[in-house]
Amino acid sequence: ALSGHGQTSLPHLMHYPSISTSQMTMSLGWLAKPYCEEFQAHSVVHLLGTMVDNQRGFFLIWPTRRALDVRTGAVVSRVCIKDGNATGVELSDGTVIVADDVVLCSGALATPHVLWASGCQHSAIGSGLQDHPAVMFSTTLDEPAAQGFVVTSHASIALDGVLDAGQMMAYNHLGDPTRTLGGLGVALTHVWSRGHISFDGTSTRVQFNMLSDSRDQRAMRELVRMAVTYTSTQAMSAIGSGWTCDENARPCSELLDMSDDELDAWVSSHLGHQSHAVGTCRMGSAQDPNAVVSPHGQVHGVSSLWVADASVFPRIPRANTNLPVTMVAARIANFISESARP
Repeated sequence: ALSGHGQTSLPHLMHYPSISTSQMTMSLGWLAKPYCEEFQAHSVVHLLGTMVDNQRGFFLIWPTRRALDVRTGAVVSRVCIKDGNATGVELSDGTVIVADDVVLCSGALATPHVLWASGCQHSAIGSGLQDHPAVMFSTTLDEPAAQGFVVTSHASIALDGVLDAGQMMAYNHLGDPTRTLGGLGVALTHVWSRGHISFDGTSTRVQFNMLSDSRDQRAMRELVRMAVTYTSTQAMSAIGSGWTCDENARPCSELLDMSDDELDAWVSSHLGHQSHAVGTCRMGSAQDPNAVVSPHGQVHGVSSLWVADASVFPRIPRANTNLPVTMVAARIANFISESARP
């Protein structure tokens, strides 16, 4: 079964886990919008002058392989492990698929659950969770957006002397039917805070702990103030009826009058994330107590079991995770191929 970008959310992948929504909501609905083709166009690569997503890009590049069998609607319950060796997977309907190697690509939120359900008890599974914390500002545009949902401009911001520590993104509209709600989003990309995923035997709990590190809190404060200052410029004011910072149309300018503590409280209550979860099965040597998989992606203590998704990242990159995940997956595929050679 293929999981696209390896970032499938738990509710769509499994039927039973419950997720804590602490620090996971965004008042303006940027991250809560329903799936749409326009939004999915975010995760694209260029192939022969055409923008395509990863799945289409790799299938177009690869020659047809008769050995490839894609099963839709096949939910994996667990990896079958015998005597420390992965022998296949069991689906939710009880079907067992025998395999020489098993590669998990369920993403940083779901791969730990599959490992736990398979009997893997490494103490570091689920720890080290990171994402890019983000907030959004909006304005009612004077003229409706002429095209589908796109990021019309993007800027990388240096904070505390660190390049690309933050992002500022302008959106031509935020998915409303009239296409008149424009957006300015800011996200922290150089992240120190870490959360975790836990499993009590019946449900999975996700705790991001975003901005729990004071360095992140300080950097986000600076980034928000910078963005709010930009919204008051003549160019930004000219495109709409005023920039607001919450669902009650509160003017963004009021944030500049807040103390550090007041602004921290506002950010905490309006904080979202970029759906870039990483780090819950980080790679490292067998001697590293925080490493779940080897530098080649093989699960420590279980042969023929691999992980090739964002969960293996030791730290979240200062960029969108789409291309880094693609690179890691391609590299691990090479390692698997090489290990199978006589």
